[in-house]
Amino acid sequence: MDSGRPDTLPDDYYLRNFHALVGYVFDTYQDLFTSEECTWYESIRQCDESAQRLYVRLLTRKGNVFRLSRLKYPEIVALGDAASQLASHQLSVTSAPDSLSTLIQAYTKPELLRMLSLETLKSKSRVELVDFILAANPEDQHQYLSTLQNADSWISINGHAFWNLYN
Repeated sequence: MDSGRPDTLPDDYYLRNFHALVGYVFDTYQDLFTSEECTWYESIRQCDESAQRLYVRLLTRKGNVFRLSRLKYPEIVALGDAASQLASHQLSVTSAPDSLSTLIQAYTKPELLRMLSLETLKSKSRVELVDFILAANPEDQHQYLSTLQNADSWISINGHAFWNLYN
């Protein structure tokens, strides 16, 4: 029996759904929004489709800070360019986080062990490893921070409060 639904979703289904929802709310309640709340959606619409796709993908994910090398979205062309465009519209920040605990969360235990030269601690749980890193002396913490910041390109999404308002 044919359900009338396609076997696969189009590549941009989430972007179309986002614009259907947010566009309706924007058109209906625009006169109630602050200028910042209006500017948020207008800024998204000014971006090209790849940047919009990246923004919606990341906006709806858990967390706020992402390593670009870990993002795998085949429908998004030129991920780095999309991230830069979002930053130019103040929809994201592309600098590395300045919090060691935030950076640690973006890496796997094996990556932390290797990158921070802590292989001797591989028998420890991830929680114990994180505790060790965060309890290190200030000089070591600074080195860990620098190493993790420079190991990848970053993107942090802005606008969650606006998304919650429109959603």
